[in-house]
Amino acid sequence: MAAPITLVALLKNCAKEKDPSKGNKIHDDIVKRGLLEKNVYVGNALIKMYAEIENLQQCFIVFNKMYEHDIVTWNSMITALVAQGYDNDAIFLYEQMQEEGLEAPDEVTLANAIRACGGVFALDEGLELHHKVISSGFELAVDVANALVWFHASCDRVKDARKVFDDILEKDSVSWNEMVLGYARKAYSHQAFVLFAEMRKEGIVLEKSTCSALLRRCASMGSITLSWGRRIHASIIEFGFNGDALLGNELVFMYSNCGSNIDSQLTRGRMPELI
Repeated sequence: MAAPITLVALLKNCAKEKDPSKGNKIHDDIVKRGLLEKNVYVGNALIKMYAEIENLQQCFIVFNKMYEHDIVTWNSMITALVAQGYDNDAIFLYEQMQEEGLEAPDEVTLANAIRACGGVFALDEGLELHHKVISSGFELAVDVANALVWFHASCDRVKDARKVFDDILEKDSVSWNEMVLGYARKAYSHQAFVLFAEMRKEGIVLEKSTCSALLRRCASMGSITLSWGRRIHASIIEFGFNGDALLGNELVFMYSNCGSNIDSQLTRGRMPELI
């Protein structure tokens, strides 16, 4: 009979391999031995395993059967919900955690709860979380700051997003992409293109979603942004995104709207399988 520490290791391996069949068998053994009631580490490993294979139903079954929830338990659940787009549920679970008051939120909790607020434009809840970040001393944590950039930009508070961005001492690629994406999605075209140029100068890797948002900005503005569209196209090729179907279509549309039918046709011709 495997010891709890061995079960945790086995569940981590199942999560890594995304093997639900092995994980389900271990789960059955855990239930028979009553370990969900006795060992929070085993329960946490089960939740993480099911989160990895995107089985939220089983995550909640395990969560509700556990007698004890530590910070890892709450973070695993909230993170899994945000990752799969259940932002309202993530906010609700964060509030439940606060009501129980047994565990103080850490960087992971706050970053995911803030992202959830941005996802459903929950302004009041997000602002309250921003105050919580400051009072808890987490404003310098880059993951939390990146989440705040996302939240403020999503809620049409782009100036506040930029203030958070500027205050980040050690920006990572997520910081840059979140800010450029925020500008582009909210039609702050000039700021988006200028910051895009700055991040390219700094050698920051672009995300596909950022490229897509920038191309849409170019397409919406027409020929005056053709040169920016070409620079974005060059970055797409540089980062190996030129095989992406969505970006292929975005490029064709951008060149067409910017008045360069030749570039549009050439791009279409190079990616016949994408159109």
